[in-house]
Amino acid sequence: MSQKKSINPFTEYYKTITNTELIIILDNPGKYQQEAVEAANLEFNERNLSEEQIAEARAPIIAQKEKKERQKEKLESIKKQAIDTGDILIDVLNPIREGKPGTDKIILTISVVYGLLSLYTLISNWRIIPFFIRDIPRFPMDSLLFFTPIVLMLFGTLLFWRRMKFGWILMAILTSWTAVQSILHFAGSFPVESPGISDFFPRHSPVLHLATFIFFGATAYVICNQ
Repeated sequence: MSQKKSINPFTEYYKTITNTELIIILDNPGKYQQEAVEAANLEFNERNLSEEQIAEARAPIIAQKEKKERQKEKLESIKKQAIDTGDILIDVLNPIREGKPGTDKIILTISVVYGLLSLYTLISNWRIIPFFIRDIPRFPMDSLLFFTPIVLMLFGTLLFWRRMKFGWILMAILTSWTAVQSILHFAGSFPVESPGISDFFPRHSPVLHLATFIFFGATAYVICNQ
């Protein structure tokens, strides 16, 4: 009795796949079973494709390969930029360095400091932010005064870091405005002679307002300096 010839399970299925899928199998024989590769070779020969048909079938494969290459190059570029940024940040924070810091270092330092300050402002005010949003129709001026510095700091820092002119404008407005406000608050922060008035209107220390003026004033000077 003669042994029954085994049937390749991929033969019928490969008749239904596209030319592109068939070529992918033939280009990567190591990723498939031997029977699958044999069935793919058989089907490819039976289709008797012309050079134009083969080129058309390979076009999506080439496009996908080029796309992966571009993604790889983009990831490498992002990785390099992250490493360079880290090196600059370490150099900026290094207390022992020679020479005057360059523009890249100054921009990065200001962006990092004000980015952290923006995050702290949001975290410290997250409980009262919904109340100011809700009260916009009733007290628009109060809400405007509350949200303006927050919005200026958030968007100003981001756009300043991206080296956009509008970001520089927002940062200049924020730092100048806050510096002027701190001077006004400094002038009104000294103790009042009237008994008990400090209990109803507590005042911050003049030193705090002076430090705020120095911090924001110095930033305004730096970003407005050529």
